[in-house]
Amino acid sequence: VRKLGGIPLVLNQCNIDDNNPYIREYAIFALRNLLINNSENQKLVKELEPIEPVQNDILGEIGIITELGNN
Repeated sequence: VRKLGGIPLVLNQCNIDDNNPYIREYAIFALRNLLINNSENQKLVKELEPIEPVQNDILGEIGIITELGNN
């Protein structure tokens, strides 16, 4: 999966989707299975850099604004 560029595709599914409410859970479970006991996959995820935050409509409705912070 890593060699074919699939890990970023799985990570892209870790969001809230009203049309497919379980996609995030499926993606998180798939990501867990891809990372467990696999140091090369873990290294790839660790080296990823965030590009930009995406505002979620549901969070925006209650006044929460997404932003990137420095850790």
